[in-house]
Amino acid sequence: LGALLDRVVAEAGVAPAAAPPAGVEVVRRRSTEGSWLFVLNHTDEHREVAAAGHDLVSGVDVGPAVRLAPHTAAVVREG
Repeated sequence: LGALLDRVVAEAGVAPAAAPPAGVEVVRRRSTEGSWLFVLNHTDEHREVAAAGHDLVSGVDVGPAVRLAPHTAAVVREG
C-alpha cells in the first residue's frame, strides 16, 4: 500500500511542504472562500516562513515570505 501511495503522490506532482523553522507553528485552513495560513512564532528570535498573500494581522501584503518578530503571529490570506 505504501508503494502505491508513493507512486500516486509522485504522479500527481505533489511535493511535501518545507518544514517550518524550529519553534514556529504553521497551519493552513481552506474553505470554498479561500485559503489562510496561520503562523505563530513561539521563539525569542525573528523567524521567516514562506508565504504570499495579505497578512490580516499587520494589514500588509507579504511574499515570498512573512517575517515574524518574537512571540508574534500572522494570518495570511493566500492568493
